[in-house]
Amino acid sequence: MKQLSKTLFIAAALVAAPISTAFAQGDDEGSDESGETGEAGETGEAEAAPAPMSTDDGAGATATPGLTLGAGKILIHGSTFNLNMSADAVGKPFSLAPSVSYGVNDKLTVGLTHDFGTTMATPRPTPGLGICLAGTDNGCAKVYDNVGLDVLYSIMADKFSLAAHGGFDVGSFDPFITRVRVGALGRYMASDKLAIVFDPSVGIGLTERDAGNKESLDVPVWAWFMVNDKIGAYVHTGIGGPLDGFGDAFRIPVGVGANYGINEKLTVGADFHFPNLAGKGNTADARVLGIRAAYAL
Repeated sequence: MKQLSKTLFIAAALVAAPISTAFAQGDDEGSDESGETGEAGETGEAEAAPAPMSTDDGAGATATPGLTLGAGKILIHGSTFNLNMSADAVGKPFSLAPSVSYGVNDKLTVGLTHDFGTTMATPRPTPGLGICLAGTDNGCAKVYDNVGLDVLYSIMADKFSLAAHGGFDVGSFDPFITRVRVGALGRYMASDKLAIVFDPSVGIGLTERDAGNKESLDVPVWAWFMVNDKIGAYVHTGIGGPLDGFGDAFRIPVGVGANYGINEKLTVGADFHFPNLAGKGNTADARVLGIRAAYAL
C-alpha cells in the first residue's frame, strides 16, 4: 500500500504540472471566453462544424471551437473494438477498449480510459487493451489488465487549438506497471475541409523500471479531410519509441480510417493501421483493425 500511495502521489503531481501551467497560460493567451465544446482531439470549427472530425456531442454539432467537452457534458467513446489482423495471427487477440469522458468545466475534461487517451480524431487501435476476449492462448495476458486516467485542459481554441494532455496509466495489474503521460493535444484547421491533428507525449515509467518500463517518446499525427458534412477520412503516421536507444527501436506507423456522423449524438468510425510500417524492424505483416463509436449522454 505504501508503494501504491507513493506511485499515485507522483503520478498526480506529474499530471497536474502541465495542467497548472495551462491554467496560467490560458488566462494570458486570450482563450475563447465563451468556452469550448467538443471531445478531446476533435477537429472542426464553430461555423464549419465538420461532424466526423468533431466528437463534442457524438456527431459534431459544435457550438464553439475547442478540444474539451464543455461543462457537464459526458461522452462514451474510445477504441471500441480492436482486432489483430497480423499475418498468421488474425483475431489473436481482439478486445474492447471503451472510455468515458466528463467536462468538469468548459476548459477541463477528465476521463477513464483503456487506450491511453485516444479520441475520435486521434484513433490508434491496439488489440489486447481493455477487455481482452480472445483468451490467454490467443494473446490475452488476462481478461482485464489495464486502465488509465486521462486529463485535458484547454489552452487556446481557434483556428489553431491546443490543450495540455496528460494521464496516469496502469499497463498491468500484476506485475503492477504504471506510467504517466505528459504532452499536448493540438489541431490546426488548414481550411474548412482539412485539419492536422497531433498528440505528442513523453511517457515516464514509475514502476517496474528494471523490467524496461522507462521513458518513451510518442509523436503521432493525423491529417483529416472532410468528404462531406457526415464523412471525414484521415491518414496517420508519426514516430515513437523508448528514449534509451531510440535510434535502434523507433517505430513509424501508417494508418487510414474514417468517421461517420449518424446523428447529433452518435458517431462511428473504422481504422486500419500498420503499427510499424517504416521504423526499425518494420513489417507489413503486423496489422490492426479498429471499429469505434462515440455517444453523447
